[in-house]
Amino acid sequence: MPFADLPHARIHYSLSGDNSLPALVLSTSLGTNFSLWDARVPEFEKHFRLLRYDMRGHGQSSVPPPPYSVPDLVADLLSLVDSLASIAFTCAVFPWAE
Repeated sequence: MPFADLPHARIHYSLSGDNSLPALVLSTSLGTNFSLWDARVPEFEKHFRLLRYDMRGHGQSSVPPPPYSVPDLVADLLSLVDSLASIAFTCAVFPWAE
């Protein structure tokens, strides 16, 4: 799986599916990695090009010095998307808390 070297973190990601389909970013909850979405990938790929990623400090992404804020995590996502040719996307977020 590829990595993107962003300004504040090295982010592990997967970009899969048909390039002609709309892009869907699958984000995760804190304390997890993008494999959280594995069971859903086959169905989602019928309709979307998928971008899954490990947030900084999670999975195989780098662990820069904390603290991490929600704006930091959002900035990482936007930087990742920009690094991938600024694809237009919709974002689905696994709930961080219930």
